[in-house]
Amino acid sequence: MTVGYPLLHLTDRQDIFSFAFILAVVGSAGYNYGRDSLDRDSEDLYVKHRAGESFIPTYKRLGIQAKCTYYYKQNEKGTIPFVLHRKNYDDLRRTTEPHILVVVTVPDRLVGCTEFGPDHLLLRHRAYWLSLKGFPAIPDEEQQSTTIHIPTSQEFTVETLHDLMAMIAEGNRP
Repeated sequence: MTVGYPLLHLTDRQDIFSFAFILAVVGSAGYNYGRDSLDRDSEDLYVKHRAGESFIPTYKRLGIQAKCTYYYKQNEKGTIPFVLHRKNYDDLRRTTEPHILVVVTVPDRLVGCTEFGPDHLLLRHRAYWLSLKGFPAIPDEEQQSTTIHIPTSQEFTVETLHDLMAMIAEGNRP
């Protein structure tokens, strides 16, 4: 199909796809979410616990910085190298509230990421998470980005989100 008008830039499409992927996990897990109108603190969205009569979590929300990449080759250490801007790195490593980085991996140009059928919408590929709490400062003040290594064992799934939310409810940090 040829479109006769300009489409969004690939990075904008990646942003939208990463949000859709993350929100599909959040919704499937049964949590509420929210987002501020502006992202100034490296938090694109947050996931919230719902406090009940007998359940009052220590922390009620998990902040998420969402990223998307089509370059995601796993290395021999079982990690995916990802270049993160200094501001995001510093915000996420110094945060006082529970926050994680979630990186959604996609193929180049998002080809094959979605499949539509009469009874389904399938979102393909994976997402991985990492907490940068306590990571060291970037020593070179001129350096504007750094490469972090996200373990492929830390896949962002419904089960993982339940584990993370249980962890923060008990007062622990990822």
